[in-house]
Amino acid sequence: MIKIYDISFNPLNIKGKSQKGLTIFEAAENLNIFLRSDRGKKETCGKCRVLVRFHFHAF
Repeated sequence: MIKIYDISFNPLNIKGKSQKGLTIFEAAENLNIFLRSDRGKKETCGKCRVLVRFHFHAF
């Protein structure tokens, strides 16, 4: 079973879904967001900031 996660890109205020195992770049491209990558999507350059938050819901 493939895990699907909610993802949002701010300040663009674009929200969507992403599957487990994708990079931030791949998830963004799937939502038609093209992020600048001076390092070929492989290393950190310090030009962007990523905040990963986990929300657990009890059902």
